[in-house]
Amino acid sequence: MTVKHLTHLLLLLLSTAAFAQRTPQEWKSRRIYQVFPDRFARSDGSGSPCQNLRDNCGGTWDGLTKNLDYIADMGFNAIWISPITDNTQGGYHGYWPRDIYKLNENFGTEKELKDLVKAAHSKDIYIMLDCPVQLTNPFNRSELFHELCIIQEGPETQGRVELCRLGSGDLSLPDLNTENPDVVKTLYDWTDTTVKSYTLDGIRIDAAKHIRKDFYPPLLQRLNNTFSVGEIYNSDPVYVADYQRYIHSAQHYPLYDAIRASFNQKSPFRYLETNRTLFLRTFPDPKLMVTFVDNHDTARFLQTGLEEEQPPLTTKGTEQAYTSLYNQDAHYSRNSLWQSGYDRSHPMYRWIKLVNGVRALGGQGFVESNHTTLVVRDDVLAFQKGDAIAIVTNGGSQMAATEVSIPVTSFAEGTVFTSIGSPNTVSVSGQAVKVTLENGEPVVLYPVERYTAPPTSPTTNPTNNAGRAASAAPWLWVVAVYFSLHALLA
Repeated sequence: MTVKHLTHLLLLLLSTAAFAQRTPQEWKSRRIYQVFPDRFARSDGSGSPCQNLRDNCGGTWDGLTKNLDYIADMGFNAIWISPITDNTQGGYHGYWPRDIYKLNENFGTEKELKDLVKAAHSKDIYIMLDCPVQLTNPFNRSELFHELCIIQEGPETQGRVELCRLGSGDLSLPDLNTENPDVVKTLYDWTDTTVKSYTLDGIRIDAAKHIRKDFYPPLLQRLNNTFSVGEIYNSDPVYVADYQRYIHSAQHYPLYDAIRASFNQKSPFRYLETNRTLFLRTFPDPKLMVTFVDNHDTARFLQTGLEEEQPPLTTKGTEQAYTSLYNQDAHYSRNSLWQSGYDRSHPMYRWIKLVNGVRALGGQGFVESNHTTLVVRDDVLAFQKGDAIAIVTNGGSQMAATEVSIPVTSFAEGTVFTSIGSPNTVSVSGQAVKVTLENGEPVVLYPVERYTAPPTSPTTNPTNNAGRAASAAPWLWVVAVYFSLHALLA
């Protein structure tokens, strides 16, 4: 055993006493904001654009610490950060690990990472670490890797998914032999030590479907049941749901595709509702599934929308209407945030804050309450969760004003609702409320007597609009509404 291994174990022993894991139940009420530290904020606060989005841009853990209020003010109380280990050149994202026992010096020091977690906890913000377990590379013996085969060069069977390499040719990624006891012990030890040393609240397991399923229960036992989210990049709900028997949660790619079909491709909302009902029957715990509209592995939702005219997750930059050219180069969906000036007056920022505020008002009761569909038409969907009622459309900004009558039998006659973000109110009459949808914008209703709007954000001065949509149509906000109020497929 080397000195650095001994040092790592010593850190574990010193930190275990202070470690308190966060359970899956505690995570259900969290609203998650995804961050690539390299692209979020520089330590010196400089705002010059990144010249090469395929390499490091200068963001740090210290820069993130200094800007936690930007995230907290938007209503988020959990942050998913990208991997922290030393990477090969160009690994700004963290997924090209070179030495798992060394931190990525481009992001900062051990103290700065611990300071970030401590500062986040002081604001009641959980930290989730992205762990590319299958890409971890402290090994140098051939028997510790699976034999060479490429997933894409044959049928995508489960055996090939777990035993073959991601990528192609010389760019394929070595595939660890996670049946080998030495590999398993190293991965378990490293994950356990890292989570406890930095008092992390949860982990996201990158490429989780590329490791055998029974690898995970012993790992989670080592982590004292700390919340885990697996990346199961697949749209089949039956396939994804089976992983929830081994990992607490997964990114909800089946719902992501159904959402895109309804909003971007204008599929009737009955398609989305049918799939939602299927998901409720299929997943062991649908309220734990992590819903999202985009992430670092997809095109920006606003970009796909413009082109084609549960805890909920929002990716850095979505609140500033960032777009991308993901299909040309994935790196360009990962633009630096500092050039937005951290604009808290942007309409998308304000809307996400309002919706997060509605979710926070209901607390744990809101999370545990069941979703009730009130209206489902080809182009209009209305649903209730707790005291909130959301009405969304996929008609787009050119949609003519449309009046919708929504049955609300769970509210007394005369109950007055506020339409969040506007001065408008409506009242229950004849066990229904009537709402007019204009310009394709969503409407979220909440009983006036129980509604408290989030505090006004400080005034900011954005530096420029690089990377942002020139005119983000208001109807594209519906996804933020849907995810925040749906509260993990409740």
